Amino acid sequence: MNSIVMASPPPSLIKMPINEPAIGLKKSQIEEFVDFHSGAGIQHIAFRCQDIVATVQALRERGVEFIDVPSTYYEALHKRLDAMETDPKCKKQWKLREDLKEVERLKILIDFDEGGYLLQIFSKPVLDRPTVFIEIIQRENFEGFGAGNFKGLFEAIQLEQERRGNLMPTIPLHPPDPARGTDLPNGQNPLPDLLQTPSGLAILELQGTINIPSMTPDSTETPHTSNPAAITVGRLVFPDHNADDPTGSTSWMKRVHLYIGKHQRLTGEVKKLATPLGVMRRRPVGEDAMMGTAEELEIMEIVYYKVLFSSRPEPVGD
Repeated sequence: MNSIVMASPPPSLIKMPINEPAIGLKKSQIEEFVDFHSGAGIQHIAFRCQDIVATVQALRERGVEFIDVPSTYYEALHKRLDAMETDPKCKKQWKLREDLKEVERLKILIDFDEGGYLLQIFSKPVLDRPTVFIEIIQRENFEGFGAGNFKGLFEAIQLEQERRGNLMPTIPLHPPDPARGTDLPNGQNPLPDLLQTPSGLAILELQGTINIPSMTPDSTETPHTSNPAAITVGRLVFPDHNADDPTGSTSWMKRVHLYIGKHQRLTGEVKKLATPLGVMRRRPVGEDAMMGTAEELEIMEIVYYKVLFSSRPEPVGD
């Protein structure tokens, strides 16, 4: 997370942090907020108090729910406090007024330096979406924003995201590999150059219903097979296309035929997609890839055109 803080003139009673997500392997709390809020906005509002223990206790009794904090946070906190107490170079100028056991019971976070300390806690989202939440904060000669709590806070928020089902992984995506070449044998592709892609993939759009030839053993139109993927749906013909045309004319795009069996024909055209379509595939990375623990994605190709059939089939002779 990248953050910039704006504050009113001293004594800085109003502070406004502006946050943006940093690139990571999973969806951050900022990305989650932007997604559910449909844009930037106020993520949370912090209220300063003089007695956070009494305030949080009263709020909990009134039904306010706060995010859970893992026990490991308080184990690390005790070690940090002990290290400060035993460090001869440390010039600690404060003593914790609150009962540490109560602080831990209420799941309150603590940050500190030599001059003072900060107590803070965050509510769960107050709306039906993971957007706005409330922070309760108590400052004791400490003007920071809880940087020492970031790890514990991150783990707590991550736990809440996981419970909501919004902890989505971010998978690295790579552009097409120009050295990959074509996946077709000998580079052969029966489609016109305009429709060709490295894998031979093309988009065919049928607006309506066609009658696929019978798959019964006695059919004279299509050989019987138990594998539907092996059934020949029809023959695609570009009657006006001339691969040797030196002018590079695209007039052939206006007429494409799809013959279904012996007696049906659809007439369509080649259309440019309003937005190019990228096709991705899994790209294993490293030794862990074989174990399924590391993977990335790559764009196989980008498709710019489709073959469109929007009219009804017409009868044709043999």
